[in-house]
Amino acid sequence: LAGKLFLGMDGVWHSGLTVHGYEYWYGGNVWHCRSGRTPFGTPDFTVLLGRTYWSRPELLAALRSELLPRFTVDGYDVLKQNCNDFCDAVSMLLVGRHIPSDIRYQAQRAIQSSLFSWFRPWAHHSRSVPGSHRTSLHALAEAADDIELKA
Repeated sequence: LAGKLFLGMDGVWHSGLTVHGYEYWYGGNVWHCRSGRTPFGTPDFTVLLGRTYWSRPELLAALRSELLPRFTVDGYDVLKQNCNDFCDAVSMLLVGRHIPSDIRYQAQRAIQSSLFSWFRPWAHHSRSVPGSHRTSLHALAEAADDIELKA
């Protein structure tokens, strides 16, 4: 309700992408954990984005080589490079399709709201803080599967 009232949107979503039973998301670092164990609680909805034949080791190698250089702690900005941008990049990598536009462009819509100027100084520094049952891909050593966007 607050998102609709103040930003003109149905909601403001955090998103994570689930593949091979693990959920991947960006909140300063790129993180992964067993699906459903993020610090953000139960998702409001899940969207099936497609299927991938990438194995988990292939996915992890691609995340390290192609996405970790782009999605860094210093590069995180809730309005310019956030969890939705990361999920879109992973989706494009694995299935060649964007995440739904209402999630993908929510930051741009927020910027256009009248409240944007109030929240902008806080927004750049807002990062997720994962707990101990989650692992940063920076520290991780390690068949077809559905790819789901959780928001």
